[in-house]
Amino acid sequence: MGLESRRGEEDWMANHLESLGIKKAGNIIGNGTVEGGDVILTGFIAFVGLSKRTNEEGVNLLSAILNAMNFEVRSIEVPQPFLHLGGAMSILSSNDVLCCQGIFSIDFFNGFSRIEVPRDSFVFGNVISLGNHEVIAENTNTFAIDILKQNGYHIHSIDFSEFIKGTGGLSCLILPV
Repeated sequence: MGLESRRGEEDWMANHLESLGIKKAGNIIGNGTVEGGDVILTGFIAFVGLSKRTNEEGVNLLSAILNAMNFEVRSIEVPQPFLHLGGAMSILSSNDVLCCQGIFSIDFFNGFSRIEVPRDSFVFGNVISLGNHEVIAENTNTFAIDILKQNGYHIHSIDFSEFIKGTGGLSCLILPV
């Protein structure tokens, strides 16, 4: 974990997942740090953010693990005001990505259709896809809600304001497996 106060959580989680029969893919060792909010997987593509909590050594170690599993790794530096890559983008479907404007190069999302929103807030690109064009969005994220509706998505708008006050996004509440 990149945040020192959270270090050790990864060991507890790895032990718990192994007790459920889920094998560990690898370890981030040495000075490498990787936090889950900077890793977004879809199919065999891994989008990885280089942020204040995920460092270059961590990205390199994670890339080696994922490459060995046949993932294509696409990494990018995460700009302010975003804590993690997950605040600037979300996978909506096997074809669609929600992303904030002006952050990603044109080819970063090759193979996907981009649905863009302004980058004014650290949560504008953060929604939870439920599949079948259904999305959970924070109710004040009207930019994403409006554009997703225009693109045929059904939106479940929920008040997560208390969680957002602590700089968390919707995807911080889930663990996609």
